[in-house]
Amino acid sequence: MVVNFSDPVTSDNCGVASVVCVPASGSEFSLGTTTVSCTVTDNSGNTASCSFDITVKAVNAAPVANDDSYSTPADTALNVTAPGVLSMTLTSKVIP
Repeated sequence: MVVNFSDPVTSDNCGVASVVCVPASGSEFSLGTTTVSCTVTDNSGNTASCSFDITVKAVNAAPVANDDSYSTPADTALNVTAPGVLSMTLTSKVIP
């Protein structure tokens, strides 16, 4: 998942030259927690650092498929409930 965030708030009496965060805003983050480390450099070459965590959670659980087996005597209807299934095609084979 691509995560965007703002640079940390910085201030300095001689001016801020740069703020670098790793991983950078706009990077691809995996599920779980990632620590972002940022370093600010002022116009005199002094540096300060901070870090924060970004946690990416799954929106929903992965689907689960279960194998099922059904049987019915000949000439008897078989009704199977299939929650979540929008449509299905059944074919039958008659074995002599």
